[in-house]
Amino acid sequence: MKCSRCNEQTPDVYRYCLLCGADLLPTSAQVEYASLTGQQSLPAGRSRQWPLVLAMAMCALVIAGLIAGIYLYTRSARQAQADRDEESQSQPQQTTSSPVPTSVPHRRPTPPQTNSNSEVADVEPASTPRVPPASSSRDIPDGAIEVINRHIHISPRSYFAQEFKVTKDAHVRGTFDSSSPVEVSLLSRKGIEFFHSARINNGTVDVTIPPGVYYVLFENRFSWITGKDVRAVVYYQY
Repeated sequence: MKCSRCNEQTPDVYRYCLLCGADLLPTSAQVEYASLTGQQSLPAGRSRQWPLVLAMAMCALVIAGLIAGIYLYTRSARQAQADRDEESQSQPQQTTSSPVPTSVPHRRPTPPQTNSNSEVADVEPASTPRVPPASSSRDIPDGAIEVINRHIHISPRSYFAQEFKVTKDAHVRGTFDSSSPVEVSLLSRKGIEFFHSARINNGTVDVTIPPGVYYVLFENRFSWITGKDVRAVVYYQY
């Protein structure tokens, strides 16, 4: 049988052209072909639709796989984030015991609130003073109120703060001697600096302050290795 599309000769037992796939049986002969073979006749072109159907099915499967993969990935990511959040909440938060709040706009922030004339809890006092004893000229005069009168040890990268309160205008005086340079400051609770020394071994404090809560601050945060032993005498008078 000769194909009407490509003129290719095809044996009569074939219904479709072996070269181009065209239907070789005329419309009138399709019924006879079906009766001879026992098969139901198909409309022209029906047999060529299966590749398109198969391609569409494969595309649908690929799209479904992508959607499923994205869903599983986002679900696992959310679960991992939830596990991390739960773990972080279950662990106790590490807090520092630094007595200096971060809200003070100075490079020497203000220590926290404590009772009047009380020391900051995390300051380590010197167990063995390594500075000369105080001379009699540094004794606190009669009628003056003591702020600090002792030896203190300041570890590297640390500081010591002493709080005190005045109820009216007061005159603060004092002296300090250190085994190596320290910085000494007088700050209000609001962070206002009334006195600040350079990095020196010894010096004096002499300043007038209004009513309020104040801190005498001995700093050694600039030193990475050396601890400082300081003999400090500070008092105020109304």
